[in-house]
Amino acid sequence: MSIRERYLYYSKTYPKHAKVIKSDPFVGLYLLQSAPSEYVYTLRDLDKDALIRPMASIGDKEALEVRLLVGQKSYDRYAQISQKTQKNGVISNI
Repeated sequence: MSIRERYLYYSKTYPKHAKVIKSDPFVGLYLLQSAPSEYVYTLRDLDKDALIRPMASIGDKEALEVRLLVGQKSYDRYAQISQKTQKNGVISNI
């Protein structure tokens, strides 16, 4: 199985629409197997360049430009960005 046949999925409930490869129901993340899709993107490493590039906080109504203020230190010390995270939003620089 190639990496393009898997995707990371967030849900408060166990997904029933695809085969679950790995799961962490405590945080609601599931690695699912799926048929290949033309709508994919590759997650880049968080190298020095990626951390200084502008990012976007993407919500259901708008996308706001954000900057990384402090990187994540541990599992309980999250990164900080220059804008408030939108409800059900995604932070991305792709």
